[in-house]
Amino acid sequence: MQTYEQLEEQEFLSIGRLSCQAGVVLASAKRHWDTLLLLEDINQSTHIGVDFSSINFRLAGGPDDLKTAFRILRVAGFEPGMRPDTDKKEPEFQTYFNHPDGAKVWLSFSSTLCRRVKTGVRTVEEAVYEIQCDDGADLSAGTQAESSEGNDDLEHLL
Repeated sequence: MQTYEQLEEQEFLSIGRLSCQAGVVLASAKRHWDTLLLLEDINQSTHIGVDFSSINFRLAGGPDDLKTAFRILRVAGFEPGMRPDTDKKEPEFQTYFNHPDGAKVWLSFSSTLCRRVKTGVRTVEEAVYEIQCDDGADLSAGTQAESSEGNDDLEHLL
């Protein structure tokens, strides 16, 4: 994992200028650095960064990885804004965790166990259209000053 100083430099460069709010978020990251180190050790598919409003933690993994992240944040005093619905097996989950000292962590989880599965076949009838022209129609005749007898019906179209 990168050091706090590396994170601060990286975020300063990506933000372009260190605003007051970004400074507050970086100060939160520094206060909770040990917790962030534990989060990053969950697996190889983690990323920690900061933006103007929160510490951002992206995690890809299985249900046990998400439970571990919840446990680490809860033990550190963070409260989740919401919890995943255990009845639904969703491929993604996001929420903010708030700390009493004002620190905020955005957790974004993507399951690596979800996959696209064929569950059946659906046949849908759909109208098919194509453009067809009559073989005998001479479309250029309707543009002439003197139209021929057979093309009078095309003249209003041109």
